[in-house]
Amino acid sequence: MDAVSERTLREIEQNESYRTTLRICNSDAKTFTSTSSDGNFSMLGEAIAINSHLKYLQVNIGDIELKVTNRVFFDGLKSNSSIQGLQLHCRHINVSIGSGVGHQILKVYQENNNLTSLNIINSNLRNEGDIAITATLSCCTNITKLGLLHCNITDEQLIPILETIRDHSYSLEHLYLSNNLIGNIGCESIGTMLLKDPKTKISSLFLSGNNISNEGVIAIANSLVGNNKLYKLDLKSNTIGRSSADVDFCNLLCNTTSINSIYSSNHVLHSLVLPYHIGCEKLVTLLTLNRYANKSHVAVKKILKYHPNIDASELFGWGSKEGEDYTLKALPYVIDWFERAREIDVTINMNQRELSAIYQFTRAMPLLFVPISRATS
Repeated sequence: MDAVSERTLREIEQNESYRTTLRICNSDAKTFTSTSSDGNFSMLGEAIAINSHLKYLQVNIGDIELKVTNRVFFDGLKSNSSIQGLQLHCRHINVSIGSGVGHQILKVYQENNNLTSLNIINSNLRNEGDIAITATLSCCTNITKLGLLHCNITDEQLIPILETIRDHSYSLEHLYLSNNLIGNIGCESIGTMLLKDPKTKISSLFLSGNNISNEGVIAIANSLVGNNKLYKLDLKSNTIGRSSADVDFCNLLCNTTSINSIYSSNHVLHSLVLPYHIGCEKLVTLLTLNRYANKSHVAVKKILKYHPNIDASELFGWGSKEGEDYTLKALPYVIDWFERAREIDVTINMNQRELSAIYQFTRAMPLLFVPISRATS
């Protein structure tokens, strides 16, 4: 074992507090390397077992000479209670995570379920690699960050992974699926998860470098109408047309059909990365508005900007119980809305809009207003 590798091993054996990350690869002279014998991996496994400061383990599969039969090393990982982040970098796409060292490490964490972060990079999922991943995910229920990058994942392979994620969607927050073979069917499955699972906490989703077209964009945009968690979406380097993305996402962020439709639009998504040729001025403006923390204020700003002729008749039902006739009790809500709007956007002359809205309100309910001549007769 060379001197640097001996120092790395010694730091882990001595449980040094500053040693929180261990990289096992053949390209970094400052880490434990494959020039060591398999017996030295056994020593490393024994040191890992009793270490309490290691937080992150990065293994470059294919570079190292660790044997799958080295039970001391794998048992050491299994006994460790401090490692929470695991990255398996296969270096070569022909290295499958469904067999070999990578598969053995995943099996370890099907028993040691302390992981909160799992990243698999440049792996081929043949030989049931997708099954190995889903088996690990089903056991590690506290994962907040999952990355499957450059793994040639197809729609068929993605669906069971997403089903497993849905079972534990109350913990997952960041999902990285860039540079795979995911297409429109995969987008529909992702959309189903984002829309129909009320427990989902996914706040960032990365889908760059896949086979997504306009159909996939529509599926994802439709799924985000009722979603209030996802704030970052990356779709760059896909075959998406400009008109589709602009229209779909502008309508998602601000459906100008009515005041109520604007209120029910998505006010959470504020980081959207599209192919370089996409992104109209309106879309940029809406994403900027969504960055405001107070989403009620965001809705008001959108109404004032894109619905200047405020039709207060949409507020008739406010304050009325189901089955009741609409009454004037909605009018104070209209006036109060304008008072709050004045505080939110001081650049707009609210008086004219308020008077116009109240006038339309009264015209829409003529039977509730008795002419003075009749009232005094």
